Amino acid sequence: METVIKSKPSKKELEKIFASVKAKKSGVDISKYVGKVKAKGNPVKLQRKLRDEWK
Repeated sequence: METVIKSKPSKKELEKIFASVKAKKSGVDISKYVGKVKAKGNPVKLQRKLRDEWK
């Protein structure tokens, strides 16, 4: 998000602007996609198999 301040506001006005602009959550929980992939078997063979899908 971008806020344009055209004049030099006082410190109180700046704090008021920054307080009104808070980071909003996107609503999507991306923490479930963080981590390592659990795979059965040899990981090198799995990686080669996944790469060969594009051929």
